[in-house]
Amino acid sequence: MENSLFLGSPTRWTRPLNGMEGYFNFIGHYTLLSKVRMELDMPDLRYQQPQISAKADNMELVYEVADETHVLIKQATLYYIAASSELFLRIHHTLINGTGVRLFWHSFFNMLGATLSHITFGDEHVRLPPVLEEVLGNSEQPTPEQADRAAALLGPVSKLGTAPSGCSRNREYIFSAQKTAAVIKAFEDRSISVRSPLHAAYIQIITKYADPTANVSRYANVNSLSLRPYLPEPYNTSGYAVSVYYAAVPFILDTPATFSEAATALHEHYQTGFKSNTANREICGYMACMLRDIVSTPEFQGKPILRDALFSSLDIMEEHLERAYGTTVTVKDFMFGAETVLGISMLFISMFHNELRPVYSFNDGFEEESDVQMYLEDIDRMSTEELFS
Repeated sequence: MENSLFLGSPTRWTRPLNGMEGYFNFIGHYTLLSKVRMELDMPDLRYQQPQISAKADNMELVYEVADETHVLIKQATLYYIAASSELFLRIHHTLINGTGVRLFWHSFFNMLGATLSHITFGDEHVRLPPVLEEVLGNSEQPTPEQADRAAALLGPVSKLGTAPSGCSRNREYIFSAQKTAAVIKAFEDRSISVRSPLHAAYIQIITKYADPTANVSRYANVNSLSLRPYLPEPYNTSGYAVSVYYAAVPFILDTPATFSEAATALHEHYQTGFKSNTANREICGYMACMLRDIVSTPEFQGKPILRDALFSSLDIMEEHLERAYGTTVTVKDFMFGAETVLGISMLFISMFHNELRPVYSFNDGFEEESDVQMYLEDIDRMSTEELFS
């Protein structure tokens, strides 16, 4: 695999940002937040996960070798709140995605129990993650057919708008373990994964509360799908946690649609996005580059943004994040969200300690907190109603 890293000086390494990294760097309005509450009975972090100390400079990713007096990272920040035994990670979306965050915590807690005895900075560049297209083995340029397919899949893109920003908010809503088990079983009996009905419930709700002057004949959005399961080792491991190894795949649904119709369409979409579709994996890098280029144009800033959140499923946290690490760390709680500077909200779905945990990340300059709470309560109500219908 050809490496795109460029040695600018003996202590400075750069490579071009890829499509998704460039997109998040340009729009600049997502910072991922993660909080872990734990019991406890670090130059290692920078050495093992060097991208956490990288920064975006224009459209390049820049990593500089640490000197002896270097203070760890400006871009990503790790806080320890002693009173509540909580760790809090704040890191820009240019450097990491949601699945990467939980892989980061897994790597971090393993590191606490097995710190390196000796560290000599200077070879971290060999562990900087290559761009996604290189890892997937995509060709440098798409064929005409692939370019047409990428353009068709991407479709029109919502504009950011120029409304003033407010404060970033994260609203978490926890399903009880009993209700979570019932919801999962009911939809598994229908051969539908749980993220599809929760997403379908959200579509029903925002259609109900949509602006009456807006075009509500279809629901159009992009879903975030992880590509890590399809990457070769070591890029699919926690050793490359701090990376943006996912892609956004557009989803369009004609409305009005029943809950069952939406859930079925979403389940098919999630199954055929990348899981059983190698053709899409071959062009996901091109789609991301097209998205980055679209948002870089002045015309993109024109209209007010859409009010529906981008939906992202982080699945079961314990698939990568263990509940205990030896006798030194016990993970007691976990929360994931995002700071949104502008109005494109995020709805994250995950499960931890056998509880479904939707988190709605938004900016209160664009959405009211009372409306967000209503959305989450309605998702709970609607999924329960469909469960027993």
